[in-house]
Amino acid sequence: MPYYLTGSRITLNNTYLAGVGIEMSELKRLEEEVREYKKTLKAFLENAPDAMFVHDIEGNILDLNSKAEKLLDINRKDYIGSSILDTGLIGEKCLPIIVDGLKEIKKGRANKPFEIEIMTKKGSRIFVEITGFPITKDGKAQVCDIIRDVTGLKRGNKATVKKTKK
Repeated sequence: MPYYLTGSRITLNNTYLAGVGIEMSELKRLEEEVREYKKTLKAFLENAPDAMFVHDIEGNILDLNSKAEKLLDINRKDYIGSSILDTGLIGEKCLPIIVDGLKEIKKGRANKPFEIEIMTKKGSRIFVEITGFPITKDGKAQVCDIIRDVTGLKRGNKATVKKTKK
């Protein structure tokens, strides 16, 4: 059993040891649970079928998954700490949509899914559906954005419209 022990030598006619021992097995068990929970959450983030961003309420990127790196042709190290508004991935006409989404999150409400066009780091234009929802970590409000590539659907719809017009 793990214990936290502390002691001191005391001299009163003789020399004694006075101390306190605290049994810590419950604390150790809880610490292990937290480690396992963090591993599970990290595995969830990394293995999610869609791109995911975690950012603070102001839009500063805290984490993103490998699907986001692949979808946007980016390296997470280059973006963590950056504002999603300043990454260059979101065009000027879509910035107000993102800002409105952040305002809703600040009110504690999840965003309804919305579509925007994003420019990947390599210059490709893609359409994504974003759903953002508030989360709390260490008492601080954060946001998790799930980003789904809908480019194929959008291009498929355009092809259908063109066929119909002929």
